Amino acid sequence: MTGVPNIIPVGMRAAAIPLFARTLARMALLAMALSTATSSFALDEMAFLRPNDVENIGSFCHTGTVTMVLRYFDFVLEEQNGRPQILVVHRKNFGICIGDTIVATGVCARRDNGTTLKIVRNILHLGHTTLPQPENVPLAKLVHRDFLYRKVVTEGTLVFAKRDEIDTTNIQMLVKDGGTILNVSFTDDTIRAVDMISLLGARLRLTGVMMQTTGAQRNIANYLSIDSPGGFKIVKYPPADIFDAPKLDLDSPCAPDELVRLPLRRFEGIVLGTWGGDQMMLEGKDFHRVKATLARPEELPAAGEPVAVVGFPDTDLYSVNLVYARCKPLPRKKVIGSEPKPVDVTLRQLLTDDQGRPRINGYSHGRLLRIRGTVLDVQPSLALFSLNEDKLTLPVDCSSSPDALPRLEENAKVEVVVLAITETDSWRESIVLPQTRGLKLILRSGTDLKILARPPWWTPARLTAVVITLLVIIVLIIAANRIINRIMMRRKVSERTRLAVELHDSLSQTLAGVACQIAAGENAVAEDPAAALTLLKTAERMLESSRTELKNCLFDLRNDTVDDPDFARAVAKTLSLFKSEADISIRFHVVRSQMTDTTAHAVLCIIRELVANAIRHGSATRIRIAGAADGGQLRFSVRDNGCGFDPKQHPGPREGHFGLAGIRERLASMKGAFSIESIPGNGTKATISLKLRPQRTGETGATVGTLGIAGLRLRPQRTGETGE
Repeated sequence: MTGVPNIIPVGMRAAAIPLFARTLARMALLAMALSTATSSFALDEMAFLRPNDVENIGSFCHTGTVTMVLRYFDFVLEEQNGRPQILVVHRKNFGICIGDTIVATGVCARRDNGTTLKIVRNILHLGHTTLPQPENVPLAKLVHRDFLYRKVVTEGTLVFAKRDEIDTTNIQMLVKDGGTILNVSFTDDTIRAVDMISLLGARLRLTGVMMQTTGAQRNIANYLSIDSPGGFKIVKYPPADIFDAPKLDLDSPCAPDELVRLPLRRFEGIVLGTWGGDQMMLEGKDFHRVKATLARPEELPAAGEPVAVVGFPDTDLYSVNLVYARCKPLPRKKVIGSEPKPVDVTLRQLLTDDQGRPRINGYSHGRLLRIRGTVLDVQPSLALFSLNEDKLTLPVDCSSSPDALPRLEENAKVEVVVLAITETDSWRESIVLPQTRGLKLILRSGTDLKILARPPWWTPARLTAVVITLLVIIVLIIAANRIINRIMMRRKVSERTRLAVELHDSLSQTLAGVACQIAAGENAVAEDPAAALTLLKTAERMLESSRTELKNCLFDLRNDTVDDPDFARAVAKTLSLFKSEADISIRFHVVRSQMTDTTAHAVLCIIRELVANAIRHGSATRIRIAGAADGGQLRFSVRDNGCGFDPKQHPGPREGHFGLAGIRERLASMKGAFSIESIPGNGTKATISLKLRPQRTGETGATVGTLGIAGLRLRPQRTGETGE
């Protein structure tokens, strides 16, 4: 119905309108409201709501008298049948005031929190009447729905006041009369410059409308809303010193309904403990104990200090409490009595009966207890830990002793002196049997905590970690063992293959040649004895070569020279058989990991063959061996001072000499190069080059042994020296 004008101007009175005209106007308003039942809302009328928060669920038409204009553009309309309706309206569009008789039409809306409200679209003014004075109603009756949306006058004692955390312009008060407590709400604009806390205990006369919460205010069943400064009057001021209130009499029995109707009472005693920032337990004369809940946060006294507390009596059927209280310290000499001694108990005595059934020991309420147990579940953020004993657990509140938490470790054995508090709801007429929620233990200070034994190292978590670590290590060992076995098997297969190749390429062929030479000599004995003798000499040399080759193979099988990470030392081990026959100098600078096992074995065999030739055939007394890695190639040489020979005319396999031929064949299979320089009477120099594997990052020659310039030296053995 946005944009539809008001049918009758604001201010027109019912006397100027004929009866049939008013009837026609009401019918027209109703027709327009029904025609717009499914229309959308105007955003300018709903500026204080988000569009997505509202759903159109119908329309309405009400006739009645405006009894109350509220904040947030609300007003209360009382219909002719006496039933009140709360409506939402933008007052800038309609000049309504209290006492106006109107016809209001509009739409019903549902908000996203489930509440419904009525939004006025059009108003027809029918007249104005003077409203009667609000009814005086006792506080106890206002909690019933019969007075909802009605303006009433009531009286009560102020027991609590605070600013609402959600709506900061709103002040919430609790007013008490007898055993009934009513919530009262007003704004800063209504009542200014009043310190509500200073008025605790004052007798107030309040005028307002009984409401239910809507919008962002607290969800309280019924509350009294004060909308004018005249709705708040102080009938009786509290005493100048609130601590002049009468003492709380705990010696005379008093029924719960009588106790909660008592006004302010004072109690003096020793502080047994504090918790939660606003609660404390006191012990006064004759061992009377009282729990006090403060009306506002204050600096709580330490355990053992004498204090006076003033508040409103309350009960949970186990003990007498003071709520909405104030506290002040007292001189110690003014309070008779001293802090009681703690009683030794167990958690089983607190939480079970004699037959082991679960129960809460109500006699422990307000008493100091000494308990031993095991620390579980330390929670510094919540200022508490759990105390366990014999499979029973209770939380220990450390809010008043934060210095104790850093000392605690899970599974530590401790002895604590705590204050036991039975958490029970307050008694009310509607709650005949208040529920006991549990037992809480309060650690008053760090001195009440004694650590008997630190937790053992073998905690379940650590034991689990050790077991998992051992399992991982076992798995790794098994995996490594399998890998090593595979490597060893490959090494064995490789070694067998190499040995088979060695025997086939050298010894087997040599022996085959020996057989041929002997057969040829046998055939030539009769016809040419000289040729037969030559053939037999050749066979002899070939057999000697085979014996040497077999000896070398046996030496390689018995030694691990190929696996030595220091290749210069491996060369020295290989040539140890010749150390008594010549002065041998070794200078090798190469990383062992750059050579495969096959390459390393071939290099050692070549060096051994060249040294053997130099000593046996060249009668050398000094041999120099040098090698180094150069651009991915291994270059090494063997130089001797022997008699030398003519490389072009040296004897070969036909004459039974297989050394140089075997070296060339071995290098040919490895794509290596071999050159020999020799002059008769001037020694011999053999030079060999082989391809190496790429060097890995971080590897240097120094990492495989003491090679370098110093190298190794094998000198002839002197008389009297023994071999290795």
